[in-house]
Amino acid sequence: MVVTTPIGSNCQVDTGTVFIHGRIDGKLWVGCYDVANKTQYLDWTESEKLDTVAILYKGYGEYDTIRIKKFTIEDVRVFKNYDSYCFILNSSGSAPYRFCYSHLYFITNGILSKKHTREYPEMRFEKIRPWYDGVLISAGSHTICYTSTGDSLFTATEDFGIWEEGRGYFFPINREEAIIFSYYGTISIDIENNFYHTFHFNRVNIKTGESVWGNEVIVSKQLPDRAKINFKEIKKADAIWEFICDYILYDGTKGTFHILLNIDTGHCELK
Repeated sequence: MVVTTPIGSNCQVDTGTVFIHGRIDGKLWVGCYDVANKTQYLDWTESEKLDTVAILYKGYGEYDTIRIKKFTIEDVRVFKNYDSYCFILNSSGSAPYRFCYSHLYFITNGILSKKHTREYPEMRFEKIRPWYDGVLISAGSHTICYTSTGDSLFTATEDFGIWEEGRGYFFPINREEAIIFSYYGTISIDIENNFYHTFHFNRVNIKTGESVWGNEVIVSKQLPDRAKINFKEIKKADAIWEFICDYILYDGTKGTFHILLNIDTGHCELK
């Protein structure tokens, strides 16, 4: 069986690339193609057959033998020069073993450079995202930072909720530090019954778990309490980053506001 996976937002190249995977003689096969000119960038087959039977530990010294029913590839990452690829292969069986094995593959220049494996009941690999200067970061039971060839750089001391909706946007400054920009969509009210929207900024070290600084900027009176706000884009210029947000009011009126942030000091202000 061959399954076609449009890469789209799940990679570092444009949506004109498609990732195809399947099994040949029981072995995992993956290919990457340019949709427009049909150029094949990757044609790789794993040397060993995929396990179709899993022996999983139930606890208390007991094991279950489970037949794997399905393999799925998730979160494909392709580097811009097409020499490195990263993806997650998950396998599942019957209930309660919806997840049996989870593999994180790194392929470099057509060769498997690293394969990380987790098995039930350990948390599976959930998401992979580009981080900083060719480095990738993964979520799951731990937040782990990897090189493009799969070497582990460090494991974060805590999960900062990089993947959770509503927890904010993470923008790396370097491999270990990031700016968290968060707006929870909640409205606060002061003692004079004025509504205001609050935007929070934090600089954190995801390796050590330390917060370098934290600050907030309040958008008051300019926007009614029922305004819908969406983060649009960020412009970086050395130490000053500009966060651009769109808003729409209940009557349909649309607008934009800008927040300037000094990533060194944490000072932020409306523009």
